[in-house]
Formats: sequence, C-alpha cells, structure tokens
Amino acid sequence: MFDAPRSLRLGDGRCMYAKGIGDIQVEILVKGKWNPVPLTNVWYVPGSRQNLFSSGAALKQNGVIERENRIIMEAAGTVLHAKDLPEKLWAEAVNTAAYVLNRTRPTPEAGKSPYEIWFKRKSSSVDHLKIFGSECFFHIPKQK
Repeated sequence: MFDAPRSLRLGDGRCMYAKGIGDIQVEILVKGKWNPVPLTNVWYVPGSRQNLFSSGAALKQNGVIERENRIIMEAAGTVLHAKDLPEKLWAEAVNTAAYVLNRTRPTPEAGKSPYEIWFKRKSSSVDHLKIFGSECFFHIPKQK
C-alpha cells in the first residue's frame, strides 16, 4: 500500500487514484483451457468495477493480452485516421474494433468466433454494420 493514493490517468482522460500495487494470479482461456497467469505490478483501485490496472512494467508478462489490446488499439487508430475523424471518437472506434474482432477473428475451434465460444450460441451476422465514420442523418418527427 502507498502512504497516499497515487493518481492514474486512464486512456479516456479520466483520473483514478490507486491505493497500492502488487502481484496477483489470474486465469486466462487459451485454446479452450484455463491457464494460471501471474501478473506483477498491478494497481489496486478501490471503488472501481475494473479494479485491476496493469502497469507498463508488466507488459512482458501479459504478452498475449497486450498483443490483443494492441490489435484493437491499432484498428481503432486506423479507422480514425482513414476517415480523418477527431480523437474524441476514440472510445467509439475502440468499441467498434472490439465488437467486429470478437465476431470475425479466427479461433482455435475451427469455424467458431470468439463470441460463439464465450456465449455458446451462434453469433449474429455482421450485415447490420455500417462503415465507421460514414456520414449519417437522423430524423426527429414533429410533435403532434
């Protein structure tokens, strides 16, 4: 534990305060099997629904997870850059990238998406998706 809470700045600009840092043991699903993985230098943030924030020093230990996060971040940056969109849409770009990758990415189980493995049901098609950054309009009907 720290003598005083330390400030952490999140990717979306919000600030949280950590009360301590330490090592934990988590389990990750790899090729259909749960495997124990030690994480070091994890921030403890009380009152947060996501209580764990991995520090930059732990990147080497979280290789698979960090690679997945990097893929999502690169996809988000790519769609923002390709459409010349402002950085304030970063969160939407990240959500969209994760949504699409969870429904289209190959997995160890042939013919199944990550969504189908996690929820044990067929994922919906991606036909409903539109091109990110497309111009759109909405109609507000006049009150009667």
